[in-house]
Amino acid sequence: DLRNLLNDLDLLGARIGVEYDTHGLTAYNGRRLDEQLQTFGQIADASGIVGRLRLFKSPAEIAKAEKAA
Repeated sequence: DLRNLLNDLDLLGARIGVEYDTHGLTAYNGRRLDEQLQTFGQIADASGIVGRLRLFKSPAEIAKAEKAA
């Protein structure tokens, strides 16, 4: 499960960003996620961050886009 995966990555007590405002995360699964992680680390709403990060492209991404065009 996610909790074990995060533990294997040595993230116990870490701040964990969750993109709540997304089509892929239902309210039910969001509640389950909160319940599983509430004692694991600090949960932060990261909605909108992923969209902003998609604006920045690495040189490799730019090269692939240019090649595809």
